[in-house]
Amino acid sequence: MADEEEAPPPLRELSVAAADHDDEDEDDDDEEEEEEEGTPSYKSVATTQLHTANLPRPSDGTFSRPTLGLAKSTQDGRKIAIKTMNTYFELVGRPLFQNLTDAYVANDNLEHLMEEIVGFLVSNPLPHDFGKGFAPKESNSKKMWMEDSLFQVISGIKNCLREKFRNHPTWPQSRSDNPVWYTELVKLGKKEWKRNYKEKWKNDPDLVFGGAKIMPVYR
Repeated sequence: MADEEEAPPPLRELSVAAADHDDEDEDDDDEEEEEEEGTPSYKSVATTQLHTANLPRPSDGTFSRPTLGLAKSTQDGRKIAIKTMNTYFELVGRPLFQNLTDAYVANDNLEHLMEEIVGFLVSNPLPHDFGKGFAPKESNSKKMWMEDSLFQVISGIKNCLREKFRNHPTWPQSRSDNPVWYTELVKLGKKEWKRNYKEKWKNDPDLVFGGAKIMPVYR
């Protein structure tokens, strides 16, 4: 039987903020910064962003936005999202996140890529702490990601792609809005995950992680 997850630290939804914040976004980020004791004020962070907006992106796939002033939970969430993407990309032979190009995700390819990632993540039990091929780092561990944690990571993956390809036409003009296809994808993905958990994983005494089964969400 799969152990109930000891939930990892809450993954704050990754911010897609950049130096060109509108007024509404500034208010939201200001409130978030005040919650983190000892972090710089929004004004100081925004000033840093303006001075670094034109710097090249690091080769490891992280954003050009400086990490100074980001909450630790935000930084951790971003790392987990990128790690999850890259573990999947290595598994299926796709370019790693940091090597994705505008041409690779042109037109509806970005949408299809996201559908593929979500289809995999909801079709396989994922260990609480995974390594290559999503195999658990502790071979005898049965702790798995539950629904809330998984879909926080999926939201983080979407935000990483949105930040990297911020000019892609699939994104709505308002930064607070999601594409219709993404909202529907999450809805179907949650339904599929619940079905798999209830019918396959919850009471399986021989639950195996890292089986690498790839199933489409739309079927």
